[in-house]
Amino acid sequence: MPARKIQVGNHRVAYNKEATRWLGVYLDSSLTLKEHHRTRMRKARQAEGRLRRLTGQFGLAPEHCRRIQVACVQASALFDSELWWTNGRGVKGQANDIHLMVSRQARSTTGCYKSTNTGVVAEAGLRPDTSLLDNRQRRFALRLAGLPSLDQARCVVVAKGAFGQQLE
Repeated sequence: MPARKIQVGNHRVAYNKEATRWLGVYLDSSLTLKEHHRTRMRKARQAEGRLRRLTGQFGLAPEHCRRIQVACVQASALFDSELWWTNGRGVKGQANDIHLMVSRQARSTTGCYKSTNTGVVAEAGLRPDTSLLDNRQRRFALRLAGLPSLDQARCVVVAKGAFGQQLE
């Protein structure tokens, strides 16, 4: 069976039934972004494992460990989270994955046991998961608001409804 292609402007993009990668985002046929989130979390866990080995070998100070966790792991996991997180809510499983990731980071930064409760997040100097996601959403809205009023990206978001109304 020949590979299907989608016409986007002047470009033809190969269509994959599971998920098609477009500009770094994995789009599935129902636009749920589950495959994108799964891919981002897998890459974040891989980065987290590499960092765990490095910090164990070289004995980094907790502050440096936290900075590396934020720069590498959180950046990887939260890439394009603005697409599925809106108004303090997101897909339940995806938001829970982010919560578990932040908790793991806090435990590894402070050296606490796995059974330690989630109060260790503040002790580690990390932001809570909902705060991270809300901040990314706010920054995304500010970037869109700064675009010219006839810019295509702004026109698409404004047409979507509630989020677009916040930009007006």
